[in-house]
Amino acid sequence: MARIASLGLATQDIYLIDRDDLVGADIAGSSIFGHLVIGSQVDIDRVHFAVGGGGTNSATTFARYGHESILISSISRDISGEAVTSCLDRENIASSYLEFDRSGTACSVILLDAKTTQHTTLSFRG
Repeated sequence: MARIASLGLATQDIYLIDRDDLVGADIAGSSIFGHLVIGSQVDIDRVHFAVGGGGTNSATTFARYGHESILISSISRDISGEAVTSCLDRENIASSYLEFDRSGTACSVILLDAKTTQHTTLSFRG
């Protein structure tokens, strides 16, 4: 067993998954999600919350293979940061090298068409 430190981004990922409202449409040569109209309310089929980012993903992989895994990253003491630290605890990843700042924990919202797996990601880098 090795002791491995991962350095990188830690994010909360929110997947908005739908089978019919996120259908792509071509407008002026660009593909967009055709049924999303600014100012409208769209009912989606499912929401999935996850933790991601390159640092977290690699640290999780090493921990699951039985290595002593450490994450070096920067997050905030907000709801997304709580999701990250809870994930690290569940995966037995050392979090003593986390830096807490006030800029906000990175977060991504992924709009996912469940039929085609096409997606658009809205990212806040914190």
